[in-house]
Amino acid sequence: GAPRGAADAGAPGATDATDATDAADDCGADPGADPGWLAVVIGRARAGDSGRSVGELLLDQRVASGIGNIYRCEVLFLERVSPFARVVSVDDATLERLYLRARTLLRQNVAGGFMRTTTADRSRGRLPRAGVGRFWVYRRRGRGCHVCGAVIGAARLGDQARVVYFCPSCQTDPGR
Repeated sequence: GAPRGAADAGAPGATDATDATDAADDCGADPGADPGWLAVVIGRARAGDSGRSVGELLLDQRVASGIGNIYRCEVLFLERVSPFARVVSVDDATLERLYLRARTLLRQNVAGGFMRTTTADRSRGRLPRAGVGRFWVYRRRGRGCHVCGAVIGAARLGDQARVVYFCPSCQTDPGR
C-alpha cells in the first residue's frame, strides 16, 4: 500500500485515515461543546510540563482547542494572572477560571451568528473606556493600562515565541 500519510490519487489532498485519527487525538477538549471538558482540560494541563508558563499552556491546542494569542492575552489580564507564572505555581481553581473565561469569550465571539473579536467583559458590565479600543492589553504595548495606568508590556514567550501582552501591575505571579 501507499506509505503512511501519502495522498490517495483518487482524492486530492486526502490523507491516510490513521493520520486523521492521530490529528484528532492531538486536539484538546473543545470548551464550547464537549461535556466534562473542564476536567479533561485541567487533567491535561497538570499532565504536561509543569515548568512551562501559564501563557504557554493556554496556547497548547492539545490541552484545549480554540484559544489563540488574542484570547490568551486578554483572558490572563481579565483574571489578573501573569503570563509568566509557572503552571506548577497556579492552583486548579485559577486554571478553571482561566479556561471558563476563555470559553465565555469564545462563545461571545460567535453569538448572534457572526464572528467578532472583542474581549470586553460584558458579563460584569465592564468595557474599556470609550475611544480606547476593544482590547484590554492585546497590541497595547507602551500604552497605559485601562485599570491602573501602568505601562502595558510585551515579550516573546515559549517555543513559538509568540508575543504576549500584559500589565505588570495588575497581573500577578503566585509563584513570586
